[in-house]
Amino acid sequence: MLLEVDQLSIGKDEENIVQQVSFTLERGEIFGLLGASGCGKTLLAYALCDLLTPPLHITNGTIHFSGEQVHPGGRKNILALRGKNIFMMFQSAAAALNPYMTVGQQISEALKQAHGIQTKVALQEAGRLLKRVGLEDRLVSAYPFQLSGGMLQRVLIAIALGICPDVLIADEPTTGLD
Repeated sequence: MLLEVDQLSIGKDEENIVQQVSFTLERGEIFGLLGASGCGKTLLAYALCDLLTPPLHITNGTIHFSGEQVHPGGRKNILALRGKNIFMMFQSAAAALNPYMTVGQQISEALKQAHGIQTKVALQEAGRLLKRVGLEDRLVSAYPFQLSGGMLQRVLIAIALGICPDVLIADEPTTGLD
């Protein structure tokens, strides 16, 4: 079992917003979560990556990753997984990318952190990944504000492809794509 979520509830103060969600995910399996706007899909994704901001918090339940309990168990357990083992593609690509770094720098930083490769190799791989998602490799030197929303979403997809995480959480990944 790669990921197991059991009876997970998310809330603030005394109110649970997401109640008793349970599911399992095997390696290589695709899992889709459907629901009405505002029902808590994004909150669940944030909880899996330890990105809930106070006053929101997990009020009940457990999260296991590769057989190891990561919640409850301290914030370090989930933080150790985030980025390399569990990667989240946010709905708003523009907000997820650093406006002061080129697209190539952002892709290469993710690759260096995930795989420990050198900067020069990571930048070359960034160009290859951009091509793989249908963008020109010359865009490695572009800044996020120079790209359309759909192009920015493709940059996040390129990062995810480069990292190759065990679990990819995609919050509305086709937003803005042509």
